[in-house]
Amino acid sequence: MTDFIPVQSPADGSVEAAFHRLGGRFRPDRAGSTRVVIHWRLRDEDGPGGYQRYEMVIEHGRLTIRPGRSRDAHAVVTVDRPDFLALVDDRAHGPSLFTDGRLQASGEMAALAALPELFGAPAQALAG
Repeated sequence: MTDFIPVQSPADGSVEAAFHRLGGRFRPDRAGSTRVVIHWRLRDEDGPGGYQRYEMVIEHGRLTIRPGRSRDAHAVVTVDRPDFLALVDDRAHGPSLFTDGRLQASGEMAALAALPELFGAPAQALAG
């Protein structure tokens, strides 16, 4: 089950639409007892403080994605908006973006490493 609270009507090419696509690939059968909170900081000149912020919560076999932050995160991912869109659509790979300095991650790396198993293709790009 996936919950997504959009900030606006998701249109193709929007961050919200990308999160909807990602949510559609969530595999609750693989989540088991996984409990993880990931904060996504997407660089965007129009966002408050230069970022669009989203929270991804996986617990009890559910995925919830919402704008903003409401809980402490296990990990924080910072990436440019276009690179995030490419990552979700399998046009970029997380490790390559990280190595190139275009994606920064902090916190529990094991939480991020678990993500590809919880999503079907093309979200495999998160792991490379």
